[in-house]
Amino acid sequence: MKKIFLVLLLLGIAFNVQAYSKKGAERAVTKYQKVAQSALDELDTDKAKKNLLKAIALIESYKLTNKNFADIYISSGVLNLMIEDGGEAVAYFKKALDLDPDIEIPENFSSDDVNKVFEKAKQDSSKAEESFTFDTVNYKIIYRAPKNHRAGSSLNLDVSVEPLPPSGYDIQVMFMNKNTKEFESLRLTRSKSNKYIGVIPNTSIPEAKLELYILMTDNDLNPVTMAGSESEPFKINIVKKTVSDIDDIDLDGDEKKKKIVKKNKVKKDDNFSFMSLRLEAGTGFGIAYGDPLYTPLEIQPGLAWSPAWIAPDISFFITPKVMIGVTSRIQFVENAWNVSLKGQLLLHSEKSYKLFTDFGAGYGSVKYRIDVSGTYPKQGNDIVVHENIFFWSGVSFVFMLNDNFGISTSAKINLIVNPKVSVLMDLGAGFYLEF
Repeated sequence: MKKIFLVLLLLGIAFNVQAYSKKGAERAVTKYQKVAQSALDELDTDKAKKNLLKAIALIESYKLTNKNFADIYISSGVLNLMIEDGGEAVAYFKKALDLDPDIEIPENFSSDDVNKVFEKAKQDSSKAEESFTFDTVNYKIIYRAPKNHRAGSSLNLDVSVEPLPPSGYDIQVMFMNKNTKEFESLRLTRSKSNKYIGVIPNTSIPEAKLELYILMTDNDLNPVTMAGSESEPFKINIVKKTVSDIDDIDLDGDEKKKKIVKKNKVKKDDNFSFMSLRLEAGTGFGIAYGDPLYTPLEIQPGLAWSPAWIAPDISFFITPKVMIGVTSRIQFVENAWNVSLKGQLLLHSEKSYKLFTDFGAGYGSVKYRIDVSGTYPKQGNDIVVHENIFFWSGVSFVFMLNDNFGISTSAKINLIVNPKVSVLMDLGAGFYLEF
């Protein structure tokens, strides 16, 4: 019966035990042994248990055979009887007898319960099912079996084990061979990246379904753990389809990666939209000054309103992220307009939205409405015109309702020059169509 504390502790140290040489491991075991004995003398059972288990992890990992280390297993067995239910005491005592067949329970540890369990360990020490090995670590085999595999191709295997087992432990794939109709063993090779890899040849793969499970064995070929089993194996469908028909088939290994790369490359480089159309409406605010159209005033620079406009836009994709096109700003309330050439960059794209930045230059005019009611009550408003060359830059956000249609919002800064200079801010919203 394995205890949670034992499993967690050995999991934690399993990654570190291989950092020693064999001599270094023996010195470390001796150190843990002394610390544990001192803790037992002080009745600090938690500290004793922790150091005994660290020592056992090193002994088992390095297959140490020093007779002096048998005391460690005796202490562990006694401690197991003292503070737990004794479910592992027999296994500890048997391991002590393996190291030193003449060992006995020390007088200070002797009791009726301890002696009874120790005698049982002596009687049962030859039974393999109760042998104590380092497989008290809760090893986990990690393998993702593909749902489908293409007929006529070999199956690449990629298996991980956590924590990493000691050298000498084998990982084997047991698979149903189509020729023998029985499970056959394929030993996997440990790679530099500490994964276990291998290949089942296509000549051994059945026509309809491949069944397999993965087995881990220790140095003595005793089973340690497995993923799947002979009664409940992994099952992989064998499909007879060509590469062009496998969009929904879960391929294995490199073949799947090549397919994904190929599909993404086509989508990214060859299958982007041709053009976009946009129609927005909005308003603007800017700096107006100079002579108005209808009153003999000279307007000093100040913030003025440039009322309602619409802006049709057509752009063409030259790459998936770069567009060129033509846009216009038609100020229908005051009858002013401009037209410009534009460039546009797609900054970010998701299924639900797109973010663009755009810029351009063109020719035209903008009209600002100026309040002159203080001087000319009957006139109320007058118009100041800024015109000729336009330079502008902006950003736009499109919320996509589907792959082709969306709602567009934009913000744009305009610089109007020659002869007067004005800065105009436009805010708009409208519809976006891409195809």
